[in-house]
Amino acid sequence: EILEHIKPIVNYRECIPLFEEKLKKTQQDVIQSLGKVRKLNSGIPIAIVTNQSCRTILNAGKDYILKLQTEGQVDEKDTNFFSHQLDAKIKRLQADLVYWLPPPIALDFFEEAKWLKNVKEHIVKDVTKKAEHVVFNKGEVLLKRGEAAHGVYLIVSGDAVVTDRLNTQWKDSFTNVDMYEHSAYLTPGCFVGEQSILVNRPRMSNVIAETDLQCYYISAEDMHSLMLQHPIIEEKLWRICSVRIAQHMLSKTRKYRNITFDELTRKCEKSIVATVMPTE
Repeated sequence: EILEHIKPIVNYRECIPLFEEKLKKTQQDVIQSLGKVRKLNSGIPIAIVTNQSCRTILNAGKDYILKLQTEGQVDEKDTNFFSHQLDAKIKRLQADLVYWLPPPIALDFFEEAKWLKNVKEHIVKDVTKKAEHVVFNKGEVLLKRGEAAHGVYLIVSGDAVVTDRLNTQWKDSFTNVDMYEHSAYLTPGCFVGEQSILVNRPRMSNVIAETDLQCYYISAEDMHSLMLQHPIIEEKLWRICSVRIAQHMLSKTRKYRNITFDELTRKCEKSIVATVMPTE
């Protein structure tokens, strides 16, 4: 587009050939780079082209609706309604390419999850059948403090933050990630929401998408059903929670205060989780 309009916007004619050469060189570099990326992950170049094509179509749609209104074929109410719908879709297109990249096959992803390691294949398949692919915009709330547990999330791509409390200056809003006091970060492969499911209590913290986010979601009802059907799932989840709590508590003690978080994690993961049995 710049090459097509470069002559009217450049005053110094002697600079035009230089600009054209640089732009063509950049264009070639981009094409070559996309070619290399296509070999590694064909979804990325397809996502870029799809994104551009969709934006063009949506903008053309807005122009057509305004044209129909001008001709008297559509009233102002309908024009505003359709324009609002198209604006929402255009805004979504401005997000990261998370929306356009297909998620990994659910079974492959769940097989690599820590809480399903060394679990029989048919159990992993049962879990996968209950998983729903969901996407969040940056700043959206996955889990809200004080609410009853409605499900668990396994993060596929993007990052989320866990917050203990809201900054009181922004207590009435849930749209800006920066308003929260962060306590932990969640990255691809992390599992969140299981503790509230296990103890059946309201959440003690918020989980917010720090970037556009892809997840696999399993409802609380389905999780309880899976744990009844396969007790090993509940056992694995309790272990994850126990390790997480142990990390937090041990990191505050004098003995473990100076070791790295990763080292403390390895120590906790090698530990044995005690099972408390009721006395007669």
